[in-house]
Amino acid sequence: MIYPHQCPGCRVLVQDHLHLCPECWREAHFISGCICPKCGVQMLGDHNDAHILCDDCLNTRRPWTRGRAVFLYNAKARSMILALKRKDRHDLVAPFAHWMLRRGAEIFPPAPLLIPIPLHWQRQWRRRFNQSALIVQKMTRMAGIDCCLDGLKKCRRTPELKDHTAAERRKLLHASMAVNPARAGCVSGREVVLVDDVFTSGATFSEAARACLEAGAKTVSVMALARAAKPA
Repeated sequence: MIYPHQCPGCRVLVQDHLHLCPECWREAHFISGCICPKCGVQMLGDHNDAHILCDDCLNTRRPWTRGRAVFLYNAKARSMILALKRKDRHDLVAPFAHWMLRRGAEIFPPAPLLIPIPLHWQRQWRRRFNQSALIVQKMTRMAGIDCCLDGLKKCRRTPELKDHTAAERRKLLHASMAVNPARAGCVSGREVVLVDDVFTSGATFSEAARACLEAGAKTVSVMALARAAKPA
């Protein structure tokens, strides 16, 4: 009665705080059907084939094995993600983690190690938290999955990437991440799942996957809350 369940998208009262109200559900484009096995983007077709990739994954080398995303990065997804990042809506962490666990079940190995994409310390100091780390922490508590919240570190500060092309993003992010030396033993030999809020070009995931593989990770998969791409 004191803290009634609210829709993560618009805060109207709902029966379960892990689910959207009908109106927000219609506005949020949850990815389903035929998807690219590498990045999780929705494609034309009515069935999945592990060998059929989207154009981006055909033209760009992806160092990870498999990838999934919960929904398309449209206006509704953007408003919810920015509400967490800029408005301290920490109540959104639980539904985000719930949705990512359900979607990630398709690619999670038997004993995955979840690692969030890191922020540079200056950016995290200004924001006061890493949204991907909060989601990973909640996923771990919900499903009992191993995680390493500080498994990766940002070696140098990089500029905002939203106005750069995919090639420019890859160049700007080159050698910008590394496995935390204090956690190298946790990564070696493990099947790592990298977690981030938004998958745009894949440059960030590529750099993080490279760092994990160089540190001895057995495999790397990627899991994003939203995929920035046009709907199929």
